[in-house]
Amino acid sequence: MAARFTKASNQWLQTVSSFTPPAEGSVSFWAKLTSFPGASARYRFVGNQTDFEIAYYDVDNTIRYQFLTTGAGAVSAADLLSLEVWHHFVGTYSTITDAVVGYLDGVQVATTTAIGGTPAAGILGIGHAIWTSEGWIDGEMDEVRTYDRVLSADEVQAIHICRGSDEIHFGLTHRWLMREGAPGVTISGVGVVKDLTHGGLNMSPNGSPVFAESVLVQRRRAA
Repeated sequence: MAARFTKASNQWLQTVSSFTPPAEGSVSFWAKLTSFPGASARYRFVGNQTDFEIAYYDVDNTIRYQFLTTGAGAVSAADLLSLEVWHHFVGTYSTITDAVVGYLDGVQVATTTAIGGTPAAGILGIGHAIWTSEGWIDGEMDEVRTYDRVLSADEVQAIHICRGSDEIHFGLTHRWLMREGAPGVTISGVGVVKDLTHGGLNMSPNGSPVFAESVLVQRRRAA
């Protein structure tokens, strides 16, 4: 399954306890937007309470893979996203090399070498970032993963091509498939969205998002 969020209802998911980012890490997820934020607003797909986020900025139609405390991050070219289309996002970072790299649909689209800080622990949000009063998305998200290492370009492409059936498990710290209910069922309950790794960092809903059909199922049907 996937999770469907409605911006007007401030719907999103958050971890039940703190997420501690590693010194080097990667975030991978699928997202399908039903609208753009508009009026120079932004959508925050995945965001730590205090630091790293992957977001879409309507002011210049770019995707940003960035650290909030330092303002440093990688910015994509404009107009890469389409509505009602599943896109695969990956962001990698290293506080050792100061590098941030952003990928979209298996292809590198952004890079920078200016992190300037170490990620701090905090609640992790999907479909929103807990530290701000804006940024909820209109759309769906699926297959969210975190790694405690920098994924290579080949690994990112493999995850994209395989649509979740890859075996890139080394360094995988958390994985949420949002498969706990049938499409259309409201996501409810503390920790109802399970972390499928040994990390056990489950998620709870805010604003009553609903389960939706998985991008993985759709891709396999299309094949």
